[in-house]
Amino acid sequence: METAGADSTEEQMTTRKYVPKLLGAAFLIVVFTSLGSGLLLMSAVGSGGISDILVEISNRLTPMRIFILGDLVTSLGIIVLAVLLYVVLNKQNRTIALVALGCWLTEATALAISKVGASALIPLSQDVRSFSWARAPISWP
Repeated sequence: METAGADSTEEQMTTRKYVPKLLGAAFLIVVFTSLGSGLLLMSAVGSGGISDILVEISNRLTPMRIFILGDLVTSLGIIVLAVLLYVVLNKQNRTIALVALGCWLTEATALAISKVGASALIPLSQDVRSFSWARAPISWP
């Protein structure tokens, strides 16, 4: 029985040793993937009217797809970060840790769901590009 207790204590020490390192790695992943995908979005979308933006997206499909993938990786990183922070904060105050976990999971879910709309812009941009009016200015009689 004493070896089971010793193994448990050793496991707790190992967990305490690696959780801060994993937290730091998760923070860096979230920060860099979020910044990188944001920059890719700016390069893929451009500026102008709606038809101009859709034409730009159709011209730059790869950066748009990488942006979507980057934000999904960011969402996954937020989930990992939330769980690791819950492990650390749970020892201080369980209620606050649960509320924080819920908020971070909500953020990650909202970010992932928002990529459905961004994914829908890809086929829409290709449809708009095929129409001749997408590039012509609209004139009213």
